[in-house]
Amino acid sequence: MNTTEIVQSIDRRLQDAHAQIERLQGAKLALLNASKPDKPPARPRPTRQPRKPKVIPAGQLLKLVADNPGQTTTSLAKLAEADRNQVLSLLRDAEADRRVKRSGERRGTRWHLYTDEDKIQERAAELAANSSQSRARATQRYPSPSELDRPVPLRRRRSHEGMAPASSVCQTRAPVRRRRT
Repeated sequence: MNTTEIVQSIDRRLQDAHAQIERLQGAKLALLNASKPDKPPARPRPTRQPRKPKVIPAGQLLKLVADNPGQTTTSLAKLAEADRNQVLSLLRDAEADRRVKRSGERRGTRWHLYTDEDKIQERAAELAANSSQSRARATQRYPSPSELDRPVPLRRRRSHEGMAPASSVCQTRAPVRRRRT
């Protein structure tokens, strides 16, 4: 490149720079002449799309409970990406069907799968309760024949007649079953 070409290149660059300076000065004047607002323009808020929870089948929820024992309703709902109320309703139905059990109460409620061990413990407790009831019945005191002939108070009628024997026609008593020994 010779010197004349270099000078021509510098002149073109200076013309471009002067054109850009004129444009910037025009924009500056337009901003200064424009009316100033009281507040800076508000930044548009991002619109939040409402999360549509998906419907979760009961089988999938039971699998979640089996894979994550001891979780709260809210954490199970987040794992399933479902509505908390729907998850709670499904868990309560499963609890009524004895497929899950809850431990704790209110915010401390945790859900667990109902296992065979739980069924065995429940049946053992039921049998123990039944055997203690039968022992209580065995020690129950039965009235003696002399106690059966004692007078029984009559129901109030128009006029109170007082006491009458149990064998009276007015008052009946169910026969007492005696245990044979």
